[in-house]
Amino acid sequence: MVLQNNFLVMGNGRWQQDTLMRLNESRLVDLILVIDPFHSPVESTKIKYAAFDLNSYDEILDLAKSMAIRYVVCDTSEYGMETAARLRDALNSPGNGSKVTRCFTNKFRMRQIAEDLIQMPFEYAMVQSADDIRHLNYSGNRSYILKPVKSHASKGVRKFRTIEEGLNFYTLNLALGFSTNLVEAFIEGTEFTIESMVVDSNVIPIAISSKTRSEENFAVATSLLFEPFTKVRAGQKLRDLNSKFIKCSRLESGITHGEYIVDTKGEVNLVEIAARGGGTEIYSKMLRELTGVDAIGYYLKSISNLDFELPRIQSCWNIALLGFFTFSEGVLEKVNLEEVRFDWLLSIGLNARIGDVLQSPIDDNQRHGYFWILGKTLDQVKQNVEALMEEIVGVVSGIEVKPQIMFDLKALIPPSQALI
Repeated sequence: MVLQNNFLVMGNGRWQQDTLMRLNESRLVDLILVIDPFHSPVESTKIKYAAFDLNSYDEILDLAKSMAIRYVVCDTSEYGMETAARLRDALNSPGNGSKVTRCFTNKFRMRQIAEDLIQMPFEYAMVQSADDIRHLNYSGNRSYILKPVKSHASKGVRKFRTIEEGLNFYTLNLALGFSTNLVEAFIEGTEFTIESMVVDSNVIPIAISSKTRSEENFAVATSLLFEPFTKVRAGQKLRDLNSKFIKCSRLESGITHGEYIVDTKGEVNLVEIAARGGGTEIYSKMLRELTGVDAIGYYLKSISNLDFELPRIQSCWNIALLGFFTFSEGVLEKVNLEEVRFDWLLSIGLNARIGDVLQSPIDDNQRHGYFWILGKTLDQVKQNVEALMEEIVGVVSGIEVKPQIMFDLKALIPPSQALI
């Protein structure tokens, strides 16, 4: 009996579409089972859909066995990571199993690993009750961050100063279903992200970004400015922590998206790290255009051991900016994004839908829209941002409006300069 190359894909969101297209077009793939709780697309000869929640392990496992699934794909969905790992264990599939995956899905476990690696004091604590908030060792006017232990999204991430604020935010997180949270001291500094591939336990950084956040709401990221990692000479401590954490997790192959803060003294602190690609098309589109690395092809090869082709393209860009924008508050009636075209515009999209009531974002999921701009210099990218904003027109509650970028153009600093 010849075993078929049947794949199970966790999720069917917009960031997943490039991976699904790659699988569907490959002659190596016989069948694709997509676990998708929200949509019921028309099935093709090769693609089948099952409407299960991504945490419905028993039901998904039974279906996977009945369809002779050999490989499990979870390259963009944080929500499906632990289920995917358990499925690989049960099906004896290549890729990250449960033991490795726990290092990347539990933020308390992340802090423990990082604390051992960099040998410096961390101020953090697990919070599972209101009393845990009351008994924290608060110091002076220091700010603190409350975040769910098992969520890589920004939902539930809160910045507070007083016990009263902490109790209020903890209650809000309980209402969102986040019963176990982490509290840690807020660190002043510059944020960076690193996109990496892991090949036979060797960590290969591909791209690095400097990141900005909203001044009004700490939980909302407003821009990420990327460069190929090969262009960055400084930041050895950042590079070392990223590599040491991944090796300590025993991740042998795959992709990672790590977030870090370099404080005012030059010390590196882990924010979080995930064993998947970065969202908002960081993994699915940007890496290939900026660095020439086919991250999707590599990932599929790493979790299947099949000979997916890995074409390398020659990039002509030095910088890629992921920027976010908002419209005024009200009902979104129309926007002309499909009419906007530039050679340097890699992608542009809405997080909202026509008919949604737009409000000021309180987490990353509520940002109104995003864009990817490519450039050879930072000045060129800034000029392109201004040109793009002039072209976009929306209608909100009957009024024609222009979008506003969520970040300060003057504050954009390439990571190669920010690390000096």
